[in-house]
Amino acid sequence: GLPVQFRAETNLLLYQRQLGFDYADAQEVAVRTEAEAWGSLGGGQTVGVALRMDNLFYQNNLYDDYTALSLTPYYAVERGGWTLRAGVHVDPAFSFGRKFRVSPDVLAQYAFPARVVLYAQAKGGRLLNDFRRLEALNPYADPAGQLESTYEQVNAAVGLRVGTLSGFGLHIYGGYQMLEDDTYFGLVPWGTGLDLALATWDTDNFYAGAELTYSYRDIVTFTGRGTYRSWSSPDGGEESGVLAFKPTFEGDFRLELHPVAPLRVHVGYLHAEREGEGIDPVSNLYAGATYDLFRGVGVYARLDNLLNQDYRYDWCYPTQGINFWGGVTFRF
Repeated sequence: GLPVQFRAETNLLLYQRQLGFDYADAQEVAVRTEAEAWGSLGGGQTVGVALRMDNLFYQNNLYDDYTALSLTPYYAVERGGWTLRAGVHVDPAFSFGRKFRVSPDVLAQYAFPARVVLYAQAKGGRLLNDFRRLEALNPYADPAGQLESTYEQVNAAVGLRVGTLSGFGLHIYGGYQMLEDDTYFGLVPWGTGLDLALATWDTDNFYAGAELTYSYRDIVTFTGRGTYRSWSSPDGGEESGVLAFKPTFEGDFRLELHPVAPLRVHVGYLHAEREGEGIDPVSNLYAGATYDLFRGVGVYARLDNLLNQDYRYDWCYPTQGINFWGGVTFRF
């Protein structure tokens, strides 16, 4: 009932890496704060500002501590089927990576009465190249020194969403993305061999994709999605191998069955193609199941690479053959 609403949270993230190209036992401590405050102007209108601040501290390497701050003031209105948002990301930085950057945060969307939504949007923002993100990109590659944050200068898209009462859903979209200081892989001399290193270069890509879903009474659910991308890189980036291993097509098809309340079974197929000569596409047939033993306690299992294919999720490192794992989950 207050005229201004707000939310806030702070997270502490700890990371330690035993070995590295030019360091050992490197430690990263991140304090991540997110907050937002907004107020109603009446008539479906809202003004607000969102904040994200990352304070990063390093030990046992030559990295500089730094703070990354992002402010996003915005105005939004919902009225007569329309959703409009006009905002801007303002991204100053302190210490390492002193770059002032600005990117859009805008949305225009119209919902038809027949469960059809048309939208156009343009977004962006800072992607920290901290140890956590670099490991998600490739757990075997080492950063070639402290990397600048990747900045999504713009990610503009138009799309169509369709939903039906019978359980069908369709999402078609296309757009353009521009990345400053995007990460890429390269081989560098180390000892008597070569090491896989991460560096940055500007890239951009056009993309188009679709997602089809069908659900029948939460008993059978089918999901099929695919995205195609066409990459380019300025200033000789393509000739220097900057685009190697960038995804050109990613498709995932999954069927999930829920025959009884505690049991869910799924089977799926993942196909992914990447830039570069001689890179075999990912061709992963997988299956899995989850079973709730008691309230808040469950078990799960997954079978992966059932076709026993020889492909690579990560550059220079072959994936496992047929493999499986399982575990127990606890929810409190």
